[in-house]
Amino acid sequence: MIKIIIISLSILAFGCGHENGKRTLYKYSVRNDSGRPITVKSFTSHEPALTPILTELAVGMKIKKEYLGGVPPGGYTYIDFFGKIGSPNRDSIIIIYGNLKKQVFKRIGCGGSERNPLSTCIYRKVKETFVFTEQDYENAEDCNGDCN
Repeated sequence: MIKIIIISLSILAFGCGHENGKRTLYKYSVRNDSGRPITVKSFTSHEPALTPILTELAVGMKIKKEYLGGVPPGGYTYIDFFGKIGSPNRDSIIIIYGNLKKQVFKRIGCGGSERNPLSTCIYRKVKETFVFTEQDYENAEDCNGDCN
């Protein structure tokens, strides 16, 4: 009986550690090939009082981020790239091209444009790179120097 208790306790002690389970390395990046400097404002639409998280991208600049997921904390998606770990989940971004034009993207499921970096059906792999292009700039909405 004591032998069974010792074996059971050993299994519990060594089988429940947080290092157990598969860990996944998520590699995400974004690059600015739009021909204009970019500011990305990441925010939560249902919490307007929260300060947006800003990401600045000079022309030709590439930013890389890596996240280690598993048990715990769980998995990641490309949406995490524009936020901060531990902050409320951001569901919207505004892309500002040199304070001349802007685009607004919202987190969506499996619909909308392929050019939406928050699309959870398109950008959900372990390794993702999103490239802002000149075409993105051309398709953006004019804001006449007042894009904030």
